[in-house]
Amino acid sequence: MQGAAAETIHDLRVEIDRAMQQAEEQNPIVLSEPILCCYVNTTSRIQVARLSHLSEGDWEHIMFPGQRFMFEAPPEATLEIYKSPNISVTVPEHIPCHQLRVPSN
Repeated sequence: MQGAAAETIHDLRVEIDRAMQQAEEQNPIVLSEPILCCYVNTTSRIQVARLSHLSEGDWEHIMFPGQRFMFEAPPEATLEIYKSPNISVTVPEHIPCHQLRVPSN
């Protein structure tokens, strides 16, 4: 089982790297102050969450099924979610970080 999970993570990273190489030609966006965000992997599959074009560089996190992850990001940033590949090409889901904002009390 660990071998299959490691292979899945490797395949996701290869797809992410390929997508990021295509996106490198775009200019980074000037971003505002970070907000607290929360994303939950509600699927039964491993996912990779990725933020890019941040002032401190790219950010990536492995998400296991049912896992909740809180992070800070500028509201203009987009979280990319790469799901375990069942097909030959993995297309990320793009979620604007302002939609993942944790309400403050």
